[in-house]
Amino acid sequence: MNANERLKGAPIDENDLARKLIEIRTKAVLWGSQDVLIALEKMGKPSEAGVERMFHIIEDIQRAMRSDLGLPNWKLGQRFFIRLMLNEELDWTKIKGQ
Repeated sequence: MNANERLKGAPIDENDLARKLIEIRTKAVLWGSQDVLIALEKMGKPSEAGVERMFHIIEDIQRAMRSDLGLPNWKLGQRFFIRLMLNEELDWTKIKGQ
């Protein structure tokens, strides 16, 4: 089962999505470190558009959040969190081709 099959479900209501994103941003502003906020800011920049870049931004956010909690990342290889999300190298190949 690839990432696309795992994510299939009911259509997302855009208003619900907007509310959830505002909630995430609000919590990040209140509780996140500077590194989390800098990574989160990249999500909203048009120059940072693209599926592949978005996965890298999410990777940066998750690494920064772990650092906030005092958890090390040094044993986690490059694209560790991307691989967790995709679960298959084939998915990454497809995304890079987009």
